[in-house]
Amino acid sequence: MTQKEIINVVAISVKEEKRDGWLACVKANTPSWKTLLLPFNKEVFTSVFSKLGVYEVELKNLSSAFGSRPRYEIAEARLIVSFDEILKTYK
Repeated sequence: MTQKEIINVVAISVKEEKRDGWLACVKANTPSWKTLLLPFNKEVFTSVFSKLGVYEVELKNLSSAFGSRPRYEIAEARLIVSFDEILKTYK
């Protein structure tokens, strides 16, 4: 099962010694402002997640057991606007 989300990426980690990269993000289309940590495949998405900003991502739930905690993987992603672009617009 996949779902599309609009997220605000506030931190990106792509340490060389780690297999996956990590995003610290906040979902933009919900009333909750809980911070999420999402892993991503560095080989596929390092060039996509190069700037802090607003992204549209397609999440795939890897948990198959009923009642188990959801575990998400990013299947697709695109940058909508970077925070730098937003700030330059208002200067």
